[in-house]
This record gives sequence, structure tokens and C-alpha cells, in this order.
Amino acid sequence: MNNSPLSFSTDKVLILDDTRLMRFALMNVLKKLQFKDIKDTYSVKQAKSWLENWNNNPQMNAPLMAPSASDKQWKGPDLIFLDINLTGSSKTEQKSGLDVLQDIRAMEGGDIPFIVIASAADPQEVASKSFELGANSYLPKPFNGNNILEVMKGYRDQR
Repeated sequence: MNNSPLSFSTDKVLILDDTRLMRFALMNVLKKLQFKDIKDTYSVKQAKSWLENWNNNPQMNAPLMAPSASDKQWKGPDLIFLDINLTGSSKTEQKSGLDVLQDIRAMEGGDIPFIVIASAADPQEVASKSFELGANSYLPKPFNGNNILEVMKGYRDQR
């Protein structure tokens, strides 16, 4: 196990949650852990756009997947927080965090980011389904600093 201090200054994060307060609280904790490249949105459409064209890539609007010599390399966020219940900004955009999780895992190289599902729903049921679909961790809502630190230790250990 890696016991280095929790510091993530070069890691990229995407937060997709339809509750502004949850996004704000999570961003504050992540900033204290020295994350600098954090994008947050309530919009599935916006999140998908960022996943397709990660804006902090040195080449503006470079595709998420860029060919390398031998294969394709993940250029998107290192860490993604997904709310399970997403209302979206329109009826056509409504998806669950589990739907988005499946979309990400279906992308080429989509097994690369560490994905955390956040939910206030039945933790055992949601966590079980989330892990089955490829989530790396589960964050119960409402969360506290200890919950987030446990998730971040798991993330650090898988890096």
C-alpha cells in the first residue's frame, strides 16, 4: 500500500452532480487535497463534451482518445465523481450516474479513470450495482471529510 501523503496537484477531476451544494462541498475538499484541475457540472451534456474534448489538454479541443505508437491513451480526467440521480438540464438529457458510468466504461480506454458513484440511496444496493458496472468506489451522501478521505486513499492506492 502506498502511504505517501494525499497530494494530487497534477490530477484532473470531473464532478457530475445536479446539486450545486454537493459540487461545491466536494470541490472544497478536493482543493484542500491540492487538486487544481477540477471541472464540475450538473449537465450530462456538458460532462460528455468535456470527456470528448478535455479542455486542459495542451492542444485545445484535442480528442479524449489520442493515438499513441501502440494503442490509444486516455487523455480525460483521472478521477470522476458521478451522482446516481441526475436530473440534467432538459428531459432529453436525463440519465442516471450508472448510465454515465456505463458510457464511460464503453469508451476505448474507458477503464482508465477512477470513478466514484455518490448517492443518498440504499448504500448496499447502489454500491453493489455500481461496482458491477465498473465503479471503483462509492461515496454515501451526505458525505463528510472522513468518507472522502477513504475514497481518496483508495484512489491514491490505485494510481
